[in-house]
Amino acid sequence: MSCGAGHYVELLQQYPRVVGVFLGLEVEYQKVIADICKKMGNGMADYIPIEVKTVEQYNLYCHYVAGLVGIGLSQLFASSGLEGKAFLKMKGRESLANEMGLFLQKTNIIRDYLEDINEEPAPRMFWPKEIWGKHAKKLADLKEPKHAKAAVSALNEMILDAMTHAENCLEYMSRLRDPAIFNFCAIPQIMAIGTLELCYNNHDVFTGVVKMRRGEVAKLIYWIRDFGDVCVLFKKYAAIMAAKAQVQAADDPNLESMLDSCTSLEAKCDKWLKKMAKEHTAAAEEALNVSVGGRVTMLLGALMYAAYAWQIEGVRSYMGLPERQSSTNMDKINRSMAVVLLLYAVVVALTGRRLA
Repeated sequence: MSCGAGHYVELLQQYPRVVGVFLGLEVEYQKVIADICKKMGNGMADYIPIEVKTVEQYNLYCHYVAGLVGIGLSQLFASSGLEGKAFLKMKGRESLANEMGLFLQKTNIIRDYLEDINEEPAPRMFWPKEIWGKHAKKLADLKEPKHAKAAVSALNEMILDAMTHAENCLEYMSRLRDPAIFNFCAIPQIMAIGTLELCYNNHDVFTGVVKMRRGEVAKLIYWIRDFGDVCVLFKKYAAIMAAKAQVQAADDPNLESMLDSCTSLEAKCDKWLKKMAKEHTAAAEEALNVSVGGRVTMLLGALMYAAYAWQIEGVRSYMGLPERQSSTNMDKINRSMAVVLLLYAVVVALTGRRLA
């Protein structure tokens, strides 16, 4: 079964600047990597002999497998100077960095049901009994055709659980500033929610492989440029899931909870998009402002050009130009432009703003 770290390993090859973080052999980097690997190994070893029964155990397993990856990467991002020192504080199971890992790992666990249940010599499954036990006596029963309805209900509840991490993932990505790191983190998250949308209420999860088309993934990688793009896509996939829930899963016991989750995520996306639009408008307004020094300089420049264009006494001789005996077409053009420029400079001087 692929894990949350797998997404990062694949993407490391696409973002050289991020790779540079891991190539640094400074003691600080070594300590971070060694600490995360030790915790991950010890944690995963604890789950070798046990069955995942509760959602709490499920969350802890995902923390060991992928949450620690998010925490370690955040520490490396900050240590490298590519991101702010605040990312050093993202430690522990309650951190946003941990949520990033859990969202990816839970998506993989949901999608890989059939592959994992058929694993030889023995199945390896991490669906918590607290969820699937409501729908079947044995986890393996879900792949049987006669249990199709129960299987889809269990699947939908697993997806509902995964969706609880989506809003925190948005919060984490909103804080990223380096473009390469942002893409490095955002692309697998977009793929995760896109995969959850494909898996939702889809019995194909129990009969084959459900995953996003390569063309769609390539388009997403090409299209994503900033956090606004991520919000648009999260909102899109949440809306599709909500529509599917209403049309295809009307009898699902967790229908209302899923609709609430999707509605909440869409609202979160709208909130971020409105905030970004407001900030963009404010920045555009600020860009139109002209300082006092700028206004004085513009006004003086316009006056000097007007003096030259209208051949005010002594100006041409001061500039080393011969006096003209008659007005030429170029003189007329210069005078017209001087009038326009002087009017513009006066308006800017009075209002303190450039004209958009």
